[in-house]
Amino acid sequence: MFLQNMGDDLRTPLNAIVGFSRLLTHDDNGLNEDEKKEIAQGIVDNSEVLTTLVNDILDMAEQRSRAANNGDLQTV
Repeated sequence: MFLQNMGDDLRTPLNAIVGFSRLLTHDDNGLNEDEKKEIAQGIVDNSEVLTTLVNDILDMAEQRSRAANNGDLQTV
């Protein structure tokens, strides 16, 4: 259940990053400089969200690992 929910949470910013990047790399995108800056900011914002989610998952995994090594999974 956890992985299913996290999968959706991870895919959303990742899909935004990929979509915005593709839009910027097309030669015929018809975007002006302000639009390009706005899209680039979307990439930055979604990258930060994704980084935070991945760091949270890694922190949780580390805590569970420590708890398992101590024989105390009830605390996590």
